[in-house]
Amino acid sequence: MTKRFFASLGGAFVDVGRVARAMPWLLAMMIAIEFVQHIIEVRIGFFSADAAVRHAAQLQPIRMALGWPKMLMVWSVAFFTIRYLALNDVAAALRPSRLAMQRYAWVILFQFVPTAIVIYAEPILKLFGLGSAGEVMALRTAGGLTQLLIEPLLWMWFVSAALGTNGYAPLQSARVTGLWYFWALLLGLLIRIPFSQIHGRLNIFAAGQPDAVLWPVLLLDAVVVPVMVTAAAAVQLRAAQAIAERRGRALVEDAPRTAEGIVAGAAVPA
Repeated sequence: MTKRFFASLGGAFVDVGRVARAMPWLLAMMIAIEFVQHIIEVRIGFFSADAAVRHAAQLQPIRMALGWPKMLMVWSVAFFTIRYLALNDVAAALRPSRLAMQRYAWVILFQFVPTAIVIYAEPILKLFGLGSAGEVMALRTAGGLTQLLIEPLLWMWFVSAALGTNGYAPLQSARVTGLWYFWALLLGLLIRIPFSQIHGRLNIFAAGQPDAVLWPVLLLDAVVVPVMVTAAAAVQLRAAQAIAERRGRALVEDAPRTAEGIVAGAAVPA
């Protein structure tokens, strides 16, 4: 399984290239919305050299207004990435069944909760008379870390939902994953942590920089985000396939007897 681990890790980057070639507009949309948010952030002082101005800009309504559409785009990129890589057909990937959209909506709802905690940590804490910088950081870390640690148990559910099958509800996904959770967790961490660090450090570095440096850095960050999202979704699919094989289970269980269901069961990358 060690060989499969590194094949999955490296293969995720190959998958990013496959998605970029097949659906360049999908990543371009993610780049565009990320860069538009950066433009707004610059205007409200989010990248000011003054720490107090940056803090005040964090929860500006105009920034939040674009933040949630951006997150919906993040989840959409993950959804269509899984579908394309599994089906190996752009047209089929872009025609999700009603069941796929309904089931993946629950995946999004699961991801929404910790995301909201991370974004709104400060106002949430203020409801309880708290809200110091350390407390805000602690709550954000707890929300993000909880999501990071739980998700590998649910990747078979994520994939099943995106492909529009009734197989692998959350609890079943966790049971089938079992101790392979640690294998999947390490795989996920090695994909997400480097990208998260790059994303965070680019934003930190941008603060207080002159325009000649600021805008190229923000453009680079806008490119990093969709690559990160696509690679993470590719790892979810590859990990789910590897676990299903080790458990002697079908990756796509209870697939509807449609062309999509049949293709989904056969085209998942090795």
